Amino acid sequence: MSRDEQKVVIRNAKAEDTVLNANDVEELQPQTISLMPEMPEKQLNDLSDADIASLLEFLSQQKSFPAQ
Repeated sequence: MSRDEQKVVIRNAKAEDTVLNANDVEELQPQTISLMPEMPEKQLNDLSDADIASLLEFLSQQKSFPAQ
């Protein structure tokens, strides 16, 4: 996420940041695989049918904003 002379901040898949002392870091390598699912439909794979139903119910109850 960021780095300077004193610290390196990394973020995991759960959006949790970890702050490391820059002197303790030997090497930084960017991720070659995205944390995002490859296909949008895979975003629901980890949800149960009940969770998906609850999500759809929640979304259907949201107020829509007029087009601008």
